[in-house]
Amino acid sequence: MLEFRILGPIEVWNGAGPVDLGGPKPRFLLGALLAERGRTVPLDRLVDAVWSDEPPPTARALVQTYVSQLRRALRPHGAEPAIVTNGAGYVARPPAGTLDREAFIRHAGAGRQAMVAGRPAEAVDAFDRALALWRGAAFGGTDNRYFRGTAVHLDELRFDVLEERFTAALAADRLDGLAGELAPLVARYPARERFLALLMTVLYRLGRRADALSAFVAGRAVLLDELGVEPGAMLAATHLAILRDDTAVLGPVRVTPRRSGGRRPAQLPAVPADFTGREWELNGIIAELTATAPVPAVPIHVIAGPVGTGKTTLANRAAHAVADRFPDGQLHVDLHGRDTPADPAAVLHHLLRALGATVPYGAADRAVRLREALAGRRMLLVLDDAFDNEQLAPLLPGSPSCAVLVTSRYRRVGPPGATRTGLGPFDAGTSLRFLERMVGAERLRAEPVAAAAIVEACGGLPLALRPAGERLAAHPSWPLAALGLDDLAGDFKIKIQQLYGLLDPEARHALDHLAGLDRLVDAHLLDLAGPRLRMHPLTRRFALEHLQQTSSAIAAEVVNVGE
Repeated sequence: MLEFRILGPIEVWNGAGPVDLGGPKPRFLLGALLAERGRTVPLDRLVDAVWSDEPPPTARALVQTYVSQLRRALRPHGAEPAIVTNGAGYVARPPAGTLDREAFIRHAGAGRQAMVAGRPAEAVDAFDRALALWRGAAFGGTDNRYFRGTAVHLDELRFDVLEERFTAALAADRLDGLAGELAPLVARYPARERFLALLMTVLYRLGRRADALSAFVAGRAVLLDELGVEPGAMLAATHLAILRDDTAVLGPVRVTPRRSGGRRPAQLPAVPADFTGREWELNGIIAELTATAPVPAVPIHVIAGPVGTGKTTLANRAAHAVADRFPDGQLHVDLHGRDTPADPAAVLHHLLRALGATVPYGAADRAVRLREALAGRRMLLVLDDAFDNEQLAPLLPGSPSCAVLVTSRYRRVGPPGATRTGLGPFDAGTSLRFLERMVGAERLRAEPVAAAAIVEACGGLPLALRPAGERLAAHPSWPLAALGLDDLAGDFKIKIQQLYGLLDPEARHALDHLAGLDRLVDAHLLDLAGPRLRMHPLTRRFALEHLQQTSSAIAAEVVNVGE
């Protein structure tokens, strides 16, 4: 039986090979008739199909000649009625089941029915049969303008079935090889965001969460560079689901056997469910921790910022995001840089016990033993609230298979070669979103002025916004305006009091009397804003209260700082 093909070069096959149709112009004529199968194509339109620009004066007669030529080519194969004259035009009537476009639509329909019936594996097979009929771009990718509209329509149908096939494969848990199939499609068709969303989902399901997030970062950059647009709602929702580990949306993660040899600690603290903002900082940290360095160096990333900006929460969020890239475990330790800095020897004792290693007596020997215990293992260390580099140095692994994430409120913290993320307060929009997660959108909409006042009073600090939101959530009948300034500054005041206690007497004097500004900038108690220095309003409040306790004579001077 003959096969009529337009899903690729225009061809007719007889089972053993292609039928000689007599050149490109008869093929264009046959393609135009097959595109309108069962409908009469007027002679003038066939002239356009054969000569898309300037037809010769004898074009109508030549069309009739080409029709006769096609009939002669098909007659020996039993397809004489394939082209029928109808008035002032012609009709293509190939035998049922011989046109590849119709077979494609039939198999695709069977795949969709299987999906509706809950048989995704059967759907994958049907979609594969449909896609196997394609041999290239519709109508051979010709630049003949007559075929452009139909070719675009057919190509769109093909892309739809491709996406449905990958979706069915995910539903059937046929994950093997999917990432390799999707990656080139994402690179070639960046505007088709569903391909990227599917790739991210496949990577997540394979336990490659960090790779999934990195794919989003790369895809977003291409969308911005090439099209000037942000990712659409579907892609953004997939990204958010991965950040939240939402397996109800993404499906189950494939479990891989744990590696043997030593304990596999999993010490990462939980991240609040209302984690808000910091998307670009988060993606940047993930990229740094999972990048392949050109030289064998331990990836070390430092998150530095003022009191209350959410450094620890961001670090834990990033650590969870990359945890699957470190299958030998994740270690977490609080270095207490905010109050009494932890002794490195004690921290080493904790880390070695967590790894199941013996603990030598001296700090230097413990540092060596830690590097030995971590050598060649894929482990992540989160060192939270570091005081200085002297405290950090003995805690760092020597093997580039590990990675380290550090947080600190001090600008000077960071080993040589470490990358850095500077964290500042939320902007007003993010602050409102954070407050909304705790209080509810309806309540904020009802009192927009009071909500804006709370955001302004908190100065964008999550440490101030959280207790404010929690206090309002605990009293749903309160108007927002009932929240006093003292309610906003409580936790921040405790944190800054701890930091103030760590300053040397001269720096404390500096905060009170506006001297020693370098140390205050280093401790994030003052911020650089171009050539000027700026004090956060809650820091200014603390300084004023402390000054009033010690010396009321210069209170006005402190109040004016940062105004």
